Amino acid sequence: MAQMSKLFGEKMFGFISVKEHREIIANIKEDYLNKSLKATEERLEASNMIREYELSRFINKFVILVPNEMENLRVGYGLKIQHITKANNPVLEYYDIMKKENFISMGKVFMFSEQKFNGLNKLEPNERIALFYAEHVQEEINKNETRKEEIEPYQSWAEKVFLEIENFKKSDLYMESQKNIGKVELDFEPLN
Repeated sequence: MAQMSKLFGEKMFGFISVKEHREIIANIKEDYLNKSLKATEERLEASNMIREYELSRFINKFVILVPNEMENLRVGYGLKIQHITKANNPVLEYYDIMKKENFISMGKVFMFSEQKFNGLNKLEPNERIALFYAEHVQEEINKNETRKEEIEPYQSWAEKVFLEIENFKKSDLYMESQKNIGKVELDFEPLN
């Protein structure tokens, strides 16, 4: 027994003690975890930079937002990029031209065009949800019971949206934003 403690308690014949071995292993683990954490933070930062750059193309432009609820398509005007959550995730803040309020986009955003709007608008809300938010689900999507508002027939909704777009183009917000086209400020310098 005395010989066993002698083996594990101090260096013998080029071996290291158990205590030193544990310290070395702990240092290796700590170093690995620190490098892993730093790499994860760098990946998140790079991902956020890419997302911010992608969202920047919607600023001072009309956008279509596909809600993940039983609602009509939303049409808005991109205002700025907001950073939310602890992870500092970038999201688009937009002015909803129908609701006359600012919102944060949480769903799929498209650059507005009449063709895209008309194509998406013809889909029933459950079809849009199935296409954009349930790509890994085999079952049919039916959120009819969660309807928050009355869904307008697609033709009358399109007429209202196009009228509001024309009205918005006369607004001070729109006129002022047109002066800033191409002057989007990002939190980083894009690579050339």
